[in-house]
Amino acid sequence: AIILAWSTYLIGDAYFPRIYAAAPPPLRGFTSLVALGVDNVDIDHRSLRLSHHLSQFVDPKTTVPRINNTTMTIYLTGPATPSYSIFKTDILQRYGSGRFNFVVQDEAMCGQKWCDKDIHQQRLVAKDQYHAPCLAVSNGMECQRHHLRCYYPLCKTMLVGDETCKGHVGFDIRAYYSSNIQGKGYLPLGPRIDAWTSFHKHQQNPQFFITSASKRQYLLNAIFSKSTHESRSRAANVIEEQRGKSTMPIFTSIADTWNSQVNDPSTAQMNTDSYIEVLLDSVFTLNPAGRNPECFRLFEAVEAGTIPVMVKSDLYITHKGMHPCMEALHHWYDAPMLVLDSWNDLFPTVERLMGDLEALDEMQVKLRSWYDNHMKKVVGEFEDFMLEPPSNELTETRKDDPSMSDDPTCDDILLFMPDMFAHLSPEKQLNSYLLAAMLATFMDRAMVILNAPWGAVTKYDKFPQFFRKFESNSQFGCPSEGDKKVEMAGLSRLVKSPEWLSRKCPIPCENSHVYSDWNGIRQWGASSPTSFYSCKNGNGRQASVFVVGGEETRNYFMEHVKDQMLQRPSDVAYDWALRLGAKPEEADIFSQLNGEQIWGYLNALVARSDLLQFQPWIISDVQDYIKKHISPNLSLDDAIHIRRVDRAQIGQYQDIVPDDELADIEARSFTANYWEANGMTAPHPYIPLVHYLQHYNSINMKMGCPMNVHKVYISTNDPEEVNREVAELGRNHRGGVLVNECYVIKFRISHAMEDEEKGHCADRYARTIARIADFQLLRESATFVGEFNSDLGRLVRTFRTTLKEESESDESPVLLKNTEVAWGHMHPGPPGW
Repeated sequence: AIILAWSTYLIGDAYFPRIYAAAPPPLRGFTSLVALGVDNVDIDHRSLRLSHHLSQFVDPKTTVPRINNTTMTIYLTGPATPSYSIFKTDILQRYGSGRFNFVVQDEAMCGQKWCDKDIHQQRLVAKDQYHAPCLAVSNGMECQRHHLRCYYPLCKTMLVGDETCKGHVGFDIRAYYSSNIQGKGYLPLGPRIDAWTSFHKHQQNPQFFITSASKRQYLLNAIFSKSTHESRSRAANVIEEQRGKSTMPIFTSIADTWNSQVNDPSTAQMNTDSYIEVLLDSVFTLNPAGRNPECFRLFEAVEAGTIPVMVKSDLYITHKGMHPCMEALHHWYDAPMLVLDSWNDLFPTVERLMGDLEALDEMQVKLRSWYDNHMKKVVGEFEDFMLEPPSNELTETRKDDPSMSDDPTCDDILLFMPDMFAHLSPEKQLNSYLLAAMLATFMDRAMVILNAPWGAVTKYDKFPQFFRKFESNSQFGCPSEGDKKVEMAGLSRLVKSPEWLSRKCPIPCENSHVYSDWNGIRQWGASSPTSFYSCKNGNGRQASVFVVGGEETRNYFMEHVKDQMLQRPSDVAYDWALRLGAKPEEADIFSQLNGEQIWGYLNALVARSDLLQFQPWIISDVQDYIKKHISPNLSLDDAIHIRRVDRAQIGQYQDIVPDDELADIEARSFTANYWEANGMTAPHPYIPLVHYLQHYNSINMKMGCPMNVHKVYISTNDPEEVNREVAELGRNHRGGVLVNECYVIKFRISHAMEDEEKGHCADRYARTIARIADFQLLRESATFVGEFNSDLGRLVRTFRTTLKEESESDESPVLLKNTEVAWGHMHPGPPGW
């Protein structure tokens, strides 16, 4: 008794689950289905087993007071997430060796997307605040490993939430085990924080105890959603087949789809408190695999004294075809839980086990003993790993500026030379930029933009004829003379390339190569596009440089990487998605998609990212333009894009023509098909406005009869003719056009724009602003009707694409927001194509 009292004092109830012989009172809210028939139980034998149980849990070492003389700070970056549960519960402290006092900092700073030199140096100086041993943890949604290493240079790094074991590169520790990932620390999931909190509330009750298996109300429970793994559907089918046939007391709460919103009454999922009550009163808990075989439920079940039930195909992951995380439950192979050959064996097996209640209780005790020893071992190994020096420990002499250190960040570069397309429309140049970014991110290369120089040709410039002498050194014109914004040359006057794309790398090999050198290398590479140029960077490291202009980007995509991008399943695709900002679960979906869904998903990732950022002066001038010329209060509901063939060029095409002219050829083909389908000889060489309005009306009539005024903006390269067509419709209701006696349309039509190369610098800039204003209005409109044949149409398609919420239909993982294709190709390509 003295030993037990001393142990309880030292260890505490939280470390010391108690099994009592007496049965607990019935749970409120639940009615026993069928009596278990276990009233005649040998109490003396139970008492003897209780002593055995205590001998398993009272380890002599745990009766020594813990000495937490070392603090380990754990930085949880970003918002709270269930993936951080093991750090929010008492698992580490309960099963730790006593060497550490664990201090958890919530919503810790993530750091910048690429390490800022000054911030990095500040962290190195502040060793008293960021000292080892410490752990910086990412859930993979916002903070990547290089962010953590920048902000917490002396800490080990950990990735949680990576259920498919594909985002582990560079992290020191991971939450999901895989035998094919070597040299990594590991921490198990433990119980989920909401389940642990509910369980802890029970433990605070002085009358609480863990009921022995043979005294529990439910023989088994099945509480899960079917959508995350086929094993769950099989288990659910077996349960359903037994409904009405078996008299065994079982509890079921099976939802069709998983929902991340815990305790949301609008979902079919069981609330946490009820879930814990059922676990505490169940002999067995079904534990079919989810997205990973290691589930929170596995730990929650053992903590609650219920025995997990699994099938061999979920427990033993022996090849990647079964799951990317090889041997995910390797640590559980010797656990004394119930493992079935298949779910069909469930009911016969548990019926047989109920024939020996004493053995069932013994199984429960052995499982808890195994679990405690297992968790002590795993947490102890984690502590040992944390005491090892960081694998790449940084010192004061290390600098995180890629151009000044031995950092390999800038070893692989895609050097993009946009000037080759400078004579084309802004939309064409933006698409070229996006496609180059797709190549760079797919190939895992930093993308650096090299704009054409301005001024006198030097003796080092070997190919001066390729320099375009745009006034003010940009094809996009002059924002305002004398302003600093004019200093930005070429494409950079329009677009602000994000640092995560360039990785803050400078122009490669600046000490030995100038623009004309790179231009010559680009031309050479056009005939041998699989060859990468090698030269030495300023930091002494060898750089591999892939040089492309607009045309080379398109050719290389079609001839060399398109098929690779479409290969599935693909770990390369998974990593590619992560580089574009996908969450691990989104990257997993992307790596499994096929066909056109791949391009749709890619467009949605790009639309959500900050890949296309306009310079601040462009954003400001576009807003001013819209207020002045289109809508004073920036309020337009919907938009229509009408691009028509340049009639002056009809019949003048050569065998090889630029892409814009190819688009015109396609437009002529669709136009001819349109009039032929309507049984007419084409009265005009274009598809009329009324056809676009029919598509617009089909969207609106799906909502019934929206009795209101719709303000519709028409972006067109033929404003004179479109104005004439609008006039023919008549303005017969409140200054607008009445449609179907249902709603009124008021139109605003874009201005005519001359060729980009004509006019002075200020005129070119005005046309650039008008073009970008059109793009902004089309992509942000509530409803869009147009085509994906032109560069502007394809650009709008990319940025109107979004990822669907998990609760939405799963026919396609992406959604094209309120969009109708009036004519032309409907199937997406990659961003920029």
